[in-house]
Amino acid sequence: MNYSIPLGKDSGGEIVCESEVYIIEGSSEKLLMEDVISLSIKDGKLVIYNEMGEMKEIEDAKEIRIDMVRHLVKVVI
Repeated sequence: MNYSIPLGKDSGGEIVCESEVYIIEGSSEKLLMEDVISLSIKDGKLVIYNEMGEMKEIEDAKEIRIDMVRHLVKVVI
């Protein structure tokens, strides 16, 4: 079988796997970080790293919604 994998936009021929992380609080939604490559839960906190090595921690996340097709992560706090 031959599987075809669509390339990400502006990928220069590489498959793009980074995601954007948004925070949802009430009816508000705001971008927290772009180019996210790692998400983990450590000591009850959501720990997020982007491709530049920047890190953010989110406490009190009630829900994490991951859309793998659109490369989106939405964190409800």
